[in-house]
Amino acid sequence: MNKDLNIFIIPILIIFFVILIITVSYYFSSKQIIIRKLAKLPIKQVGRLKSDEFARFTGKALDIKEPLVAPLSNKKCVFYKIKIEVIGKR
Repeated sequence: MNKDLNIFIIPILIIFFVILIITVSYYFSSKQIIIRKLAKLPIKQVGRLKSDEFARFTGKALDIKEPLVAPLSNKKCVFYKIKIEVIGKR
């Protein structure tokens, strides 16, 4: 009886750990971390945006022929900005 139980438990544990590793690596990927941070930003009016401050804003944009596609979210948009900074000394 014990051998029959081991035949089922070991493959189930292996499948569980593979799914766990995939889920954890997806959740902690740099893209998902950035998307979660962007989702937490407050929504502000355009006139209240400050320099060097992260914020989200919503509104209507003029029609354009083909919208841009944001590189992180793959959503259609009219503007996005990517800033790459090197922190620390070499």
